[in-house]
Amino acid sequence: METFLQRVANEVLEKHGDALTEICVVLPTHRAAQVFKHSLAAAVPKPVFAPRILPVRDFITDLSGLDVTDDLRLVTELYRVSTDIARESKRIPEEPFDKFYGWGEMMLADFSAIDMEMVDPQHLFRNITDLKRIESEFGLDPDDAQQVAAFWQQFSGELQQVKRAFVDNWEMLYPVYRAFRTELEKQGLAYEGMAWQKALEQITAEQTRKWKYVYFAGFYGISRVHRRIIEALEKHVPVESLYDADSYYTDDTGQEAGFYFHYFRKPPRALKWKGDYIKAAKQIEVTGLPLTVAQARYAGTVIRRLVEDDKADPARIGVVLPDEQLLMPLLHSLPESAGRPSVSVGYPLRMTGVASLLDIGHALHRQGGKSFPTMDVLRLLEHPYAALTEATATESAREALQKEKSFRVPREHKALSLMPAPLRALAGPHADALSVATCLSAFMEMVTGQPATLNMVEYRAARQFLEKLQALVPILEQQPGLIGTDAAWLLLKRMLRDMRTPIPEEGADGPRIMGLLETRALDFETVIILSANEGTLPPSGMPSSYIPYTLRKGFGIPGYEERDAVYAYHFYRLLQQSKQVYIVYDTEVKSLRGGEKSRYLYQLAYELPAKAPEVSIDYKVASGKLSRSEPEPIRIDKTEDILAGLAERCFGDTETTKGLSPSALGLYIHCPLKFYFRYVAGIEEYEMLSGTVEADKFGQALHSAMEKMYGGEQEITEAVIGRIKKHTKKAVGEAFADVFPHVKGAGEGVFYLSREILQNLVQRILKADSELAPFRIDSLEKQFKAPLPVDGRQAVLTGFIDRVHVKDDIHAIVDYKSGGDEIKDVDTEKLFTDPKLKAMFQLLCYSLAYRHAHPDKKFTAGIYKVRSLAGGIQFLNEGQPIEEEMLKPFEARLATLVREIMDPEAPFTQTEDVKRCEFCAYRDICNR
Repeated sequence: METFLQRVANEVLEKHGDALTEICVVLPTHRAAQVFKHSLAAAVPKPVFAPRILPVRDFITDLSGLDVTDDLRLVTELYRVSTDIARESKRIPEEPFDKFYGWGEMMLADFSAIDMEMVDPQHLFRNITDLKRIESEFGLDPDDAQQVAAFWQQFSGELQQVKRAFVDNWEMLYPVYRAFRTELEKQGLAYEGMAWQKALEQITAEQTRKWKYVYFAGFYGISRVHRRIIEALEKHVPVESLYDADSYYTDDTGQEAGFYFHYFRKPPRALKWKGDYIKAAKQIEVTGLPLTVAQARYAGTVIRRLVEDDKADPARIGVVLPDEQLLMPLLHSLPESAGRPSVSVGYPLRMTGVASLLDIGHALHRQGGKSFPTMDVLRLLEHPYAALTEATATESAREALQKEKSFRVPREHKALSLMPAPLRALAGPHADALSVATCLSAFMEMVTGQPATLNMVEYRAARQFLEKLQALVPILEQQPGLIGTDAAWLLLKRMLRDMRTPIPEEGADGPRIMGLLETRALDFETVIILSANEGTLPPSGMPSSYIPYTLRKGFGIPGYEERDAVYAYHFYRLLQQSKQVYIVYDTEVKSLRGGEKSRYLYQLAYELPAKAPEVSIDYKVASGKLSRSEPEPIRIDKTEDILAGLAERCFGDTETTKGLSPSALGLYIHCPLKFYFRYVAGIEEYEMLSGTVEADKFGQALHSAMEKMYGGEQEITEAVIGRIKKHTKKAVGEAFADVFPHVKGAGEGVFYLSREILQNLVQRILKADSELAPFRIDSLEKQFKAPLPVDGRQAVLTGFIDRVHVKDDIHAIVDYKSGGDEIKDVDTEKLFTDPKLKAMFQLLCYSLAYRHAHPDKKFTAGIYKVRSLAGGIQFLNEGQPIEEEMLKPFEARLATLVREIMDPEAPFTQTEDVKRCEFCAYRDICNR
């Protein structure tokens, strides 16, 4: 296969031989320039001095003598110029820099488009009242003039407020354009369109004397200023534009890929390499796959198969990524046999640690500097870059925060003082934008000073961001007050959104990975195109613009039709020389256009078979078999150490032995393995700091509040309840503070609402108790320990009973329940198999303990369901005293349960009911 750039190399050698130093070859991209150098070197029979080979951007910079600087510098200068003009006009309000930045980027793009198409800005931005002069002086084509006139006629007559604001801004654009260009030229700077226009102005015989021939190779859809530059060069030196094209789209006026060939009617010389390449024998495979990662994995599989079967040279494989999010999954999917890939798709900085660091810094800044959410501080301490500071101090600060479990931390908190200085500085406070930029710059210098600790992509991203900060600091020093502190964070995050970091290519000998427009002038034997979905290939929409569509059309500024034509050309051009083409699209429906194939795939399906019968097209939709690999069951055998530990906990003196609580026994019924994790292995459930109120915490607050309400009271009457009811708010506040120490005062959001709900529930319990009164409080939140006979030994039951009151000589054991627990008439065995009956299980455990402590007293047991207090307390045995006949079978079965826990032949196993695992704290250990 002879590639386009090889043809260009042979053409140059044939015409110029040993005089290569006298010519200049201009190519669309840096990648194309590099490939051309290799093609030329391979074609020359002997060592020679190379011609001047330039990417077009370098060529224009060389001609113009101006430096095309970055957007930050350009938008800053544009803001200064715009603010001065707005201030003079007194009709347009001044905007802060952070709000202007987006408008500034849009204005820059418009100015560049105007210059690239050689539009007279004064005519374009002419005042609306001068419409007739536009029609008479500008000399537009009738159709174009009609579109322009139709637009401006909207503003004739009485102007509404919105239209008046548009007119004011529109009239400002030309003065801003003119002043902005003047200011940039003074500083030797330029934006892209300005540099092209300046290059055109600089073309003279003297300037072009260094060349005897100039080639433009591989350009398509060139701008008006590009064409004018070629025309100006031709007055002083021979110039030739070289293209390769295919009759498939050049001879079919309905093909958008040939739009520019049809519109400008290229002379035969320019299309001398036109051919029927697409119709040549080749294999095209179109595959639909769900999800982006599947596409990357599929591409890796295809490359592995081609390379290992010797069906493709890795260096001649081109992988096109219209969607940059596929880059990292693709790199991880490439086989080692394919060699080191050459990547010209920059990795987005918004997907690196730099972006998350800015998010954390901005979140901390928004707190005002007095205190911070603990979770935000922990995010900072756990950030990958934090590990590059003093590791011991960072870990100490993190442990201090987690130990205290405070929802917010004040600035003077010990944990913040333990933080390494670079991290503490990020939390502020920052007096101004310069302070933010300086602090971040110092931090990023520390990060980039340790390249060995970061992967190459993260290091380059940090380095690139540091360079941007270093460029921003002098601007802020020269113009204090330009940007507010909050605006600085927003500006940096916005800048990061469009930044890309290059992937290192040293020693690259594998597949070429690039975006579609980076394939300009390049050819590959094997092409893999991913994300071939409508809206991605070609991309949907157009960048925002001050210039409405009708005016763009009228003045010849390219719109979406021209952009789509360029994408279509490069898509079909990739098919020309290739022998194997793999096109993959995403079948997942994610939006209104999700899962929709690119229009190019429909064109191939309906047009190509009739025109190119030698081309084989295979269509398939891949779907993996849904299979769930069950994790290996976990079984913990009871060793001598485990049994000894269980015996120490379960059996012994009731005063000193920890014992088994109803909750622990209920946990064993729920899942024996969970019991092992919690009570044998001692793995505590991790309590994350949360901005929500969990059900168990709410229940604790309810118990605490009721204890505070009745504490110190014995005889409860309606009058007593009426008196203590006045203290509900105070008691609830204290209870809430006990359970949620991190919430200050009444709290806010969900904490405030939960506190109000808790207060309401306490009042409802008091109301229900007033109907029950009079009664006497016997105990509140009292701990019990009671023996349970098991095979001649005494196991110990332990726990806390919420409340015991006495009415009509019957002692009532009461348990407050904030959940959906029920009292049902079930047999004893059901209590030991169904965790949903845990309330009844606990009440009977309490009853056993109470019977042991008070064998001569009549008692009953029930639950206070705060969700439904209308029925009062729900008692076991319908409120009748609990008799020995009821406790005896339960006690025997409870002993059997303890016997099972102690059985060396009964390992700790997982529950068979996987639904119980849904909210289990240990589910990650079990892989369920």
